[in-house]
Parts: sequence; C-alpha cells; structure tokens
Amino acid sequence: MRHIRWLIPVILLGYIFYQSFWANSLLVAFTDFSQRTAYFDVLLPAGRVERSATGIIIQQEPVYIDLRVPIRTGRVSLELLVTADSAPIKLGLQTGPEFSFDFQEQEIVKSADGLAYYNYEAREIKYVRPGNKIRFIISSPGLQAGDVVIKGAKVSLNRKKADIDWWFRIIKQL
Repeated sequence: MRHIRWLIPVILLGYIFYQSFWANSLLVAFTDFSQRTAYFDVLLPAGRVERSATGIIIQQEPVYIDLRVPIRTGRVSLELLVTADSAPIKLGLQTGPEFSFDFQEQEIVKSADGLAYYNYEAREIKYVRPGNKIRFIISSPGLQAGDVVIKGAKVSLNRKKADIDWWFRIIKQL
C-alpha cells in the first residue's frame, strides 16, 4: 500500500512531463475518398463529385475535405493526387468561421505514373471547425465537368507540444 502512494504521483508527473516536453510527433494518413476514414471525410458536397473506377471526378467546384485532427495540431500538410491530364486546381485552407480561405500558389509535380501531386502546407492552423476538424477547399476555376479526377490524398500532421501550464488550467477548471 505504501508503494501506491508514491506510484500515483510518479505516474502523474511523468504524464505532465511527457505532454509538456516530448509529445510532438508526426502522423501520416492516406485516403482514396471512397469512404470516411478516421481522419478524412468524403469529398463534400456529395452532389458535386462522382465516384468511378478511375477515381473521384469533380463535376462542379468547389469541393471540400474535412479533416479530423488531434487536439493539438501544429502544422498540417495535404498532398492531393490527381491524374496528370486533369485541369489545374487550387488548394485552400479555411481560416475563419465565415468561410474565408487561404490559397497558396501550387507547384505541380508530375510523375511517370501519370499522376500530378499538389501540396498545401500550413505552418499554423488558424481555425478549427466544431468536431475538431479543419477544412480544405479544392477549386478549379473554369472547370468543365469531369476535368479533374482525384486519385487520393495524403495528410501529414505535426502534433505540437502542450503549453507549459496546460495542467494548471485543467486543475483550475475543476
């Protein structure tokens, strides 16, 4: 019984030190948008996309990707794979509740396997939607139905360290 009195504070202090100093890790997830995954929703709105054997075909633009993220996410990178002959697209990240988006200039990397890779990297997430989600927008100005075929996506998330006083704020709420 004497050991338990010491074990509980040691476990709590270990957890506090872990969250405050070492809890920054990289998470990588993939999807082909055929169904919801732990991190990705399907492309929305559903009426603007069509599923086919070749991938997800965008019929109207813009379409959205909702991405569920861990509570403390520091940096996020989305890599979208489309067919190389698709129309050019723009990727953006929602920056506020009023549906404002931050678009970046896209460097298109075409590969030998007939795919084009678009990458969006956000060093800081400014807005998180209810449900702990962030929203990316895919836009293709001048889109003709069927011009863009999405093969899949990869997301890389960096978990950021907790503020040094996170445990104090939790205790204060109790």
